[in-house]
Amino acid sequence: MTGKGHSASIPSVRLYRPDPSDKQPPPYVALSHCWGPKETAKKRLLLTRDVMQNFDRNIEWDAMPETFQDGIMVAWRLGIRHVWIDSLCIIQQDKEDWTIEAPKMGDYYANAYLTVSASSSACGDEKFLRPRPGIIAQAEEIKYYGPESVSMTAKIGRGLKMKRGTMTIPGPLSSRAWTLQERILSTRVVHFTDEGTVWECQEDTRSEDHRVRESGPLRKWQELEAPSSMEGEKEARKMRNKIQASWRHLVAEYTQRQLTERSDIMAAISSIAARMHGFIGAPYLAGLWQDRFVEDLCWRPEVSYGEKVPLLTPEDIELNMPTWSWMSIRHAVSHTVIGPSLGAFVSHCSLVEHGQVTRESNQFMELASGRSVVVKGRIVEMEITFHGHLPSGDAKSAAVRLDTYYKSYNSGVLMDVPLVSVEAVSPASGKMIQTARRGRQGDRIKGFHGTIYCLELGRWMPAKTRFALGGVDHHFVMVLAPSVTTPGAYERLGMLDNTFGGGYKGSTRRQVWGDVTPTLVTLV
Repeated sequence: MTGKGHSASIPSVRLYRPDPSDKQPPPYVALSHCWGPKETAKKRLLLTRDVMQNFDRNIEWDAMPETFQDGIMVAWRLGIRHVWIDSLCIIQQDKEDWTIEAPKMGDYYANAYLTVSASSSACGDEKFLRPRPGIIAQAEEIKYYGPESVSMTAKIGRGLKMKRGTMTIPGPLSSRAWTLQERILSTRVVHFTDEGTVWECQEDTRSEDHRVRESGPLRKWQELEAPSSMEGEKEARKMRNKIQASWRHLVAEYTQRQLTERSDIMAAISSIAARMHGFIGAPYLAGLWQDRFVEDLCWRPEVSYGEKVPLLTPEDIELNMPTWSWMSIRHAVSHTVIGPSLGAFVSHCSLVEHGQVTRESNQFMELASGRSVVVKGRIVEMEITFHGHLPSGDAKSAAVRLDTYYKSYNSGVLMDVPLVSVEAVSPASGKMIQTARRGRQGDRIKGFHGTIYCLELGRWMPAKTRFALGGVDHHFVMVLAPSVTTPGAYERLGMLDNTFGGGYKGSTRRQVWGDVTPTLVTLV
């Protein structure tokens, strides 16, 4: 982009190709924006091989979407002559260029002088530099009295309703999955929202209404990147716990956002994962970390008892993600393992084998390690009852029951998706049984009884107080069913909820799991 254009107020724009030998690229602004539906777009400007030579000479100002124009104007007013926009800097509909450029997207935002976040624009046709009728800005004089009298004039926003939380910035942009890493990895960001402008950097977060906001995710990210003076195994474990907690918070935020292409589930968080890998060093297994694999398996759907949880779509089936990964479902998840300052996770299961990640593969962009993993743990057979659908169409709850010599135990199931009844060969007995699988679009969801298996993953041990989880240790048990497609393996259905009524004391655990011998379990 150059500073000379059609008039004094409009810059001329062209495609800039940096010299590969130039180790110090010029300063640039990165634009974070919503693409919006292509079917309704008035202007949709994309870089393709057909137009590259034309773009080298000139890109017509009037041909650019409104959001692009605003982003370029912000850079121009700041005296910065280069802007990075994904749809104009990555060749579209070109698999070869995508393979090269997609892993670099995090770097493009991290190395930008500034990221301009078009938070209020739902698509390219919407300007973010626009009047905000909901806010009346009034210039008022504010005086401070001290050793020397000082006065200043500031615009005071009226009727601002900006949320005080720092992870979610008001506007459509915060609902998009790709934009999470664009924000998280940037050095400094200015968010243009309908409720005011927000400045965010690694030192502070401030909003236009002059209210002090708590540190945002960029500051927390910097704390992870800061060299640690900690020494010794205990302090190293504390830092690893902190990193793990940060990762889980990001996963929870990421899974609340939407993806246009389901196949982008790994790519859209790949740059964050790659940065985390620099801290952790362990192999990355479809959203889980090898050195905390069992703990990471304790994710759960963020919907009570499967209500309003969507069935698997054809895109989900084609994606073929392992069921043990949170990436295998398309709705929000959370990790109920509480923060490291409140206690510790004690594993009752171990990862024995996983596919090897080769140097040629990109473990953050693709399922480089394969779908199958082998763990060693205690697994018990239980009976499951699924109650089908409510009149509204929402899936009702499922429950499991275990009869032992001592008594019967019951627990609810947090289903990943509503379940359907199927027949499959049990890896434990080698016999055909009536069991369950995740429901798919087109399946008839109705009540059934069957046999499933429960794998004990571990428990949470509160630290100084036992009131953190209702006064009892919290146990994590994964619900499994024999795989219909992979003989000898199990697929995940969900997690037990309020394990056996919630009062899961040591004696109860011994009665259920005490006589069970740990065995190898293959998960797909």
